[in-house]
Amino acid sequence: MKAVYVDYLDLLQPDERRDFYRLDLGEITSRLKSIAATYEIPIITATQLNREAYKKAKGSDIGAEMISESMQKLFIADFSAMMTRDMADKDDSKGVPEDWPVKLVLRVNKNRDGKTGEVPIYMDYPKSRFLTKQEFDEKYRAVVEI
Repeated sequence: MKAVYVDYLDLLQPDERRDFYRLDLGEITSRLKSIAATYEIPIITATQLNREAYKKAKGSDIGAEMISESMQKLFIADFSAMMTRDMADKDDSKGVPEDWPVKLVLRVNKNRDGKTGEVPIYMDYPKSRFLTKQEFDEKYRAVVEI
């Protein structure tokens, strides 16, 4: 096994329930981290933003404080990143075929083993695949220049 993916962490339940859901999530994420260390595999989880994040104005920053339910997820994680659509790219996409990859911004908020910051990536939805900027440029920019 190379990795474990947990699609919706908030659906997991601990062995013993506590008074507060955030404490349950803390226990769950601690156990997942222990499993990752024991078996030397990454455990990758996805989580949704809270409702306030969807009410924010377009172009405003979305941060870790907007992660749904519990900051415990972030406290225990070794790596945390958020993906958002690059709104400038959306405005510049007139005349671009619909099936082209969409530019996203990957904001690395926490990285115990490396750098943090923003990285442009591209999502090729028809193929369910992420592309680096270099991969996107090699495959698609040449078409634009013709």
